[in-house]
Amino acid sequence: MENKIVYLNHENEKNIDWKKLATEVGYAIVQVQDSLNHDDKACKETVAKLKENNIAFGVMATVSATDFKDMKEQARIFYKRAEGAGATNDTWYFVNIDKESMPDMRSGVEQFRQELIDLGAKHTAVQVKKQALKHDEIDIAKFEAVVAVDHGENDGSHHKFNKEEFGGHPQMHQYTTEAHLDAFPKDVLVTLAHCEGEFSIEQLAGDLCCHIQYVTTKPYQIRLKDSVSFYSDKDLTKEEGRYPTGEELRIKDVYTLSDGSTSLETKEGTWITGERLYVESTHYGCPNIIGKEVELKVNTGIYSSTEFDVQTFMEDEHAGKKFKVEAIAHAKSGEPRLAINKKKAGHYLYITADKKDVKIVK
Repeated sequence: MENKIVYLNHENEKNIDWKKLATEVGYAIVQVQDSLNHDDKACKETVAKLKENNIAFGVMATVSATDFKDMKEQARIFYKRAEGAGATNDTWYFVNIDKESMPDMRSGVEQFRQELIDLGAKHTAVQVKKQALKHDEIDIAKFEAVVAVDHGENDGSHHKFNKEEFGGHPQMHQYTTEAHLDAFPKDVLVTLAHCEGEFSIEQLAGDLCCHIQYVTTKPYQIRLKDSVSFYSDKDLTKEEGRYPTGEELRIKDVYTLSDGSTSLETKEGTWITGERLYVESTHYGCPNIIGKEVELKVNTGIYSSTEFDVQTFMEDEHAGKKFKVEAIAHAKSGEPRLAINKKKAGHYLYITADKKDVKIVK
């Protein structure tokens, strides 16, 4: 998925070329409300368009409460409005702190976050400017992710910023309010952000990244669910032959076509369709598996490293054994591994992510 996040609100969500937007960004943050008494009436239509075009999204509210009671009330209204627009408990809820609105802002924001969690939201992120952290106004550690607002020269381009001013490891960076995307009318400027470090669009997208119509994130290897043509070009115009059903192919790259569909470049140098109707990943690699329980389908080795060899082999586990997935890692070859809830000397141990050997049970 494209590591670009666009912000949508009542000022820019008209006359959007949604298919083109799907090729330009990997995620959208929809402004649901900017105070208790004002909400974006068009957000329901916007969310419908995002879903229709397989664009993952989160929802955002700007906090303006002046006391604890208002904080909880704003959170309840935000959750209700987001749910009415089409958000679910798996959707990310972004809390934007634009300015100090009450004396004990730290406790007030925590009231807001906790209310969202109590209502059912699984993922919360806080968006802050560095000024909000200078006086310890916000406890960012309570949130699953932090969006650092630093626009630099605000010329539409990404730039480096001082991460230490945002706790050292912000997961996202809002870097401009003056960008242009081809999906919008020429006179419309938009706000953009992107993910930092190991945090990814796929983590924001959750299950959607594994169920949208086209593969958008490079899989390690795919299996053909049906016979497909292969081509010598990424635009899939120069057909060279066909692969049979069941063929397994290592993937080198993913390319997004002008209509929003994708093509996959194989290690053999050919190109095939990225439509999930015809291809499926042979390995678990989507972040939505993190936190889930997997069961071994066959006797499987456990290793101390993502590089599986005799030096890193720890022990064999029998078919039927269950583990919780703590993280996804990759061998040097790019093959995914599953870090499990079993450690050696304080470090996670690993098992294969191959679907022939493991399955998700819950």
